[in-house]
Amino acid sequence: MTGARVTVVGADRVEATMHAFADDLRDLGDAHARAGALLARTAAGNVRRRTGALAASINVQVSAQGPVITVGNSGVKYAGPIEGGWRAHGIEPQRFISRALDSESDRVVDTYVDAVDKAARQIRGA
Repeated sequence: MTGARVTVVGADRVEATMHAFADDLRDLGDAHARAGALLARTAAGNVRRRTGALAASINVQVSAQGPVITVGNSGVKYAGPIEGGWRAHGIEPQRFISRALDSESDRVVDTYVDAVDKAARQIRGA
């Protein structure tokens, strides 16, 4: 019996586009930025305002692992007690960050699904 020979047409292209897909999944910076901005905007809208300083202190930075949302700064040291409350001082929790996560979780997931779907549509074969 002689050895059979098989040639896969388009295998090189599939391999190259799969590598590009994997690279796109490692670099979700745009999706991280969109998700972070959405959460920060919603959290800022959830904050009760006296001066607006707390809402203005909400900041988003993008890391390789995802968006990092910080609240408060040297002039706004009360972000933690406003979010989580401070019983000893009669401060009820506002949960503005928690409520933003709860209300926008579907949209955040959709942001990442869209990014992965867009990357996957670039996979080509023969």
